[in-house]
Amino acid sequence: GPLYSRSLMSYVASCGTTEDRPLWSSSETACPTQWFAAGAYVIPKFSFNVMSNEWEVGSAAQYGLFSVAFLFGARALYNFYNNPEPDAYDYIPWSDSLPDDDTVVVDCTHSSLPTLSHHRGHNNPAGLKQADTSTGIVLNALHSRAQWNGNVAAVTHKRLVTTNHFDIDSFLSVWCYINRKSALQHEAVLHHMARIGDYREAFLSPDLITAYGLNDSITFIR
Repeated sequence: GPLYSRSLMSYVASCGTTEDRPLWSSSETACPTQWFAAGAYVIPKFSFNVMSNEWEVGSAAQYGLFSVAFLFGARALYNFYNNPEPDAYDYIPWSDSLPDDDTVVVDCTHSSLPTLSHHRGHNNPAGLKQADTSTGIVLNALHSRAQWNGNVAAVTHKRLVTTNHFDIDSFLSVWCYINRKSALQHEAVLHHMARIGDYREAFLSPDLITAYGLNDSITFIR
């Protein structure tokens, strides 16, 4: 009813105004609480609109839709509050005594720590989209930070990042992990830089752009 809707929207407001944090934003300030509250608010309203257009929507269907929204929202809240993001991310030099609970390894492997790497024997989080470079894998992980995959969220919320060498792909992997907003803004260029550095190849012809360009958000060449 109206009281229920007002209480939900008040809960949304507790995370900030919609001007400050758009409900469906993928920005670093987006709050999963808003997604749950918005979903729970929209579904009953949608059912009402359908019924007003003389469509038949039974109570079981409404309950089912609301249950789906509740489960997704509960999952988002659980992941968000159990894997809080740090205020900043930092590089830590490779050593034999890396902090086990707050470090992720990029572009190489480790016997126990989580990785974001294209090397064989990696320990990447389950469900993470793979890529041909470690930079691409880091970028894919940043895209998966919307809390729907708790495994990826747990890794990308670690404050420290390290690697055991510095070539182009390794350097860019570390840089992307630390400078997340800028990395996502320049994602296509970073994909190409990493590929050129690791494989000495790039999509520099119209045929290659047509075949593979969408993987890197490239649709044209100059």
